[in-house]
Amino acid sequence: MLDRLAQMQLTRRLGTGRVPLHQSLAWLESIGTPRGDSGGAAPLDVGTEDALEIYWLRLLLDPFAAQLAAERRSPRLVKRLRTLLGQMTESTRRADFLKLNQTDLSFHLAIARGSGHKRLLRAYESCHIQVLGTAAGRARLLTLPADTTALKHDAIASAIEQGRGEEAQQAAYRHVQEAMALVTDGVRYGTH
Repeated sequence: MLDRLAQMQLTRRLGTGRVPLHQSLAWLESIGTPRGDSGGAAPLDVGTEDALEIYWLRLLLDPFAAQLAAERRSPRLVKRLRTLLGQMTESTRRADFLKLNQTDLSFHLAIARGSGHKRLLRAYESCHIQVLGTAAGRARLLTLPADTTALKHDAIASAIEQGRGEEAQQAAYRHVQEAMALVTDGVRYGTH
């Protein structure tokens, strides 16, 4: 948890009280987000087993969210997804893997929000993790075209844009399976 001075600064900056801030920080820590140690932020250690359990949940939630988002076919969501795909390419081009990871998270959260399903969004927010990947994986990404990551997400965005729920569901399922394979391959080869 953040120290008292940092909490006071945050309450002023966010325009909230200490109790709501403390509750929010406790909730964030409980779901596996970064936590503060002596005033600084340190990532919560998520082991391989935990990461795989989270991906198993995402294997259920992501496809459902994508299907619902496609059925709603919101032009605003499609515009947001296209913007994020462009940002993924630019982040890769600059080798800004932290930004790439944040953009990836924003992409999937936008779909969960676009599903219009409040409980699905809540469940999704509590199980999504950012996986920066291995140094070898990041280095390999630099040898590929800058739009590689964006293209992996484009099938989901395109299906949502066209209102094809089943296709969006299948694309999201394949996408999460590929992410799971990266985690299990990292374990198998000692790189994750």
